[in-house]
Amino acid sequence: MNNRWRKTKNVDERYQVAIVIFVLLLLAILIGGTLRVMSKSNEAEREYYRLKTEQTHYEAELKAIKPKVTAITSGKFDLQGQERKLENNYQRLTIAIMGQKKPESFIDSNKELYYQYFGEEGTKKIKDIAYSHDRNIAERNLDTKVMFSNFDLQNQTIDVAIYSKFALNKNSNFGYAKYGLFYCVTKFSFQKNAALKSSIQSAFPTKD
Repeated sequence: MNNRWRKTKNVDERYQVAIVIFVLLLLAILIGGTLRVMSKSNEAEREYYRLKTEQTHYEAELKAIKPKVTAITSGKFDLQGQERKLENNYQRLTIAIMGQKKPESFIDSNKELYYQYFGEEGTKKIKDIAYSHDRNIAERNLDTKVMFSNFDLQNQTIDVAIYSKFALNKNSNFGYAKYGLFYCVTKFSFQKNAALKSSIQSAFPTKD
C-alpha cells in the first residue's frame, strides 16, 4: 500500500515538474515574441520620427528664407524681373521631374538646361532621387515653392530655395511612405547665368 502511494506521489511530482517546465518554456516563447514585436515597432517609430524631423527641418528652413519684396533696379539690372524669371524656370524644371512622370531621358534631353539651373552634380542628385526605382517615383506634384534670399549686389549672386511635395508612384517601392519631399538650395550667379552650387535632399514621411 505504501509503495503504491509513493509511486503515485512520484508520478504526480514528475507531472507537476513537467507542467512547470512547459509553462516556463511557453512564457519564454511569448516574452521573446513580444520583445521582437516591440523591437520592430520601436524601429518603425524611430524611422518615422527621423523622417518627420527631416520634414520639419526642411519646412522650417524654407519659412526662414524671406522673399525679397524690394525691387532693386539699378542701371540694366532688375532684380525683381530676374527673380520672376528664375521662379518660373525653377518651378517648371522641378515639377517636370517631381510630378509630371517625365522619363529619365527627359533630363538627358534637357541636360544643359538642368546643368544651368542646378549644376552638374545637382542634376545627378536629382536623377538619383527621381529615378531611384527604375522609374519616375513621382505620380503628381502636390506643391512647389521657390523663394529667394541673400542677394549679393556686388557679385550678383542669389540663393534660391526650392521646396516640392509630390505624391508617390504606386509602383515605387517606398513601403508606407505617404508622399515625397524634395528640397534644394542653389546659389545662382546672374553674371554667369548659371548655378554655382546646389544642396539637394529628399525625404519620404510615413505619416502626414
